Amino acid sequence: LTRGSVRHRQALPLAMTLLLASSLWAQPGNIASIPQPVSGPEIFDAAGNLYSFGSGPVTPGAAQTQSGGGTCLIGSGGFFEIPVPCPDAYVAKVDPSGNLVWGTYLGGPTGDQAAALAVDGAGNAFVTGGTGGSFPTTANAAIAVSTTGRAFAAKISADGSRVLYSTYLPDTVAGTSAIAIDPQGNAYIAGLSSTRHAIVVKLNADGSAFLYNVSLAGSNWDYAAAILADAAGNVIVAGQTTSPDFPVSSGGLQRRLRGAQNLFIAKLDSSGSVVFSTYLGGSGTDAPAALQTDSAGNIYVAGQTTSFDFPTTSGSFEPAATVPLWNNTSPAGFVAAIGADGSTLSWSTYVTSVDSYTGSYRCVTQLAVTASGEAYIAGLAGAGFPVTASAPQICFDATDPYYDACVAHLDTHGALLDATYAGQSAIFPYALSLPGDGSVLLASTSTSGSIRSQLRFGGAGGSAPACLSPSV
Repeated sequence: LTRGSVRHRQALPLAMTLLLASSLWAQPGNIASIPQPVSGPEIFDAAGNLYSFGSGPVTPGAAQTQSGGGTCLIGSGGFFEIPVPCPDAYVAKVDPSGNLVWGTYLGGPTGDQAAALAVDGAGNAFVTGGTGGSFPTTANAAIAVSTTGRAFAAKISADGSRVLYSTYLPDTVAGTSAIAIDPQGNAYIAGLSSTRHAIVVKLNADGSAFLYNVSLAGSNWDYAAAILADAAGNVIVAGQTTSPDFPVSSGGLQRRLRGAQNLFIAKLDSSGSVVFSTYLGGSGTDAPAALQTDSAGNIYVAGQTTSFDFPTTSGSFEPAATVPLWNNTSPAGFVAAIGADGSTLSWSTYVTSVDSYTGSYRCVTQLAVTASGEAYIAGLAGAGFPVTASAPQICFDATDPYYDACVAHLDTHGALLDATYAGQSAIFPYALSLPGDGSVLLASTSTSGSIRSQLRFGGAGGSAPACLSPSV
């Protein structure tokens, strides 16, 4: 088949339709799915509760039960602008059975939107995002009043009934993308500075003071996309940069910019000083979407690439770049493991996935890592994703008709152990977690709503049955 020849759909003959309808079998694994009362970006906590910062209902007794009010204009400007109620940030908790525990607004009389969420061991929710101004802050806020601040951070109690703190972020923060919490309750917020560079801000446990405000900057555009914090207050930051003079370490894995945009990985100590920093990428455009570490401190990063020479290792899942028929121009996804000191590439692989979807959703978007260093990844793929005999969903089943969610399990050398489709109708993976019982938790969203799935790969020796897909 040539690219483009698979785009036309025709009615199936009756016999084929009957065969498709009857192609049910005992799967080697299983998937159980529950619709969720919320939608949008989500994360799991250690107990399997799901936290959303998208949209959904507000519960009685929540921290903010009424909208912040205000009128905002939407449209292309001028004559075509339409007045509408200003949106508020929204945060919710959903239990493992799919019941809404609490949901709350967070916002004032201008447009407010959450960008990232984290949860501590006690179940308190930390949220960061953007505001149009007049954001409701608390009395102990590090910055209680600002006419120029455009970003905020807030902490919501575990029962959703109180805002424990709410503060503007410094004017140097133009936008936020990620937040992490250390065991002491300090919050680390990453994003874009007002001068278009990567920025990391550390906020103390009660939200009353900023402990550092660090910019990671070259001469061009830089952006921090993901962040992790450890028990000692060190953080790992991943982002992308177009700067040929981004401040990398002399012992870093990759010391020069190889393409138009490479990703970067940096470690900061508890005071915000750079421990190490390195580029990672090829001659195209590379960007991270997810970041994790294992018990030894090794760093795992997954995301998107257009580079046909992205650094990979032999024996990994897909060491060579390929462009599937359902992609535009690139191999799309990757996942890589880097030594704890940022100087070595333990393993790296391409992951055949979708290179674009509705303009922004791309490739490998979620990553979870076991203590021993096995990696689970989730993203979007088309027909022909290399599912294994252990897959709970062998057959491509998208009614989109081009994309399904997919999940893959890689060993400690990046080789493929298990792979499966995990949904239909272009379900987009928003959260991935490993509950510790051998299963995988996946939160996804699509035009029909949000879904929580628990999937389990089958054991060794399984035999994948043949299947026919309802769409080419």
